[in-house]
Amino acid sequence: MLQVMFVIFVLFVAAQGAAVFGTAYLASKRFGWTGWLTKIGLMAASYVAWISFTIMGYSALGGDGGLMDGFGMVISLCFFALVSSTIYTLIWLTYPIFRERRLVH
Repeated sequence: MLQVMFVIFVLFVAAQGAAVFGTAYLASKRFGWTGWLTKIGLMAASYVAWISFTIMGYSALGGDGGLMDGFGMVISLCFFALVSSTIYTLIWLTYPIFRERRLVH
């Protein structure tokens, strides 16, 4: 049972990063920005938007900001979204290098 919960947790964390990446990727394609520094900026802006909506949702549902009243979970969500987004950013930045060397087809 513990392994199933771990897999669900990892999938949820990966989904958070995918949401952040998807927003940044769509903005990159929409505006035609392709530089590596721009990608990092887009990921940062997308992450800030993600955690802002998470905290606003918590507040809208009546959260009062107490660590044991649910805000600890919100902080955990924001932290794991940061970890996942960082991994997606590194993959997004290094994928063209591997593609040029024909390591990825």
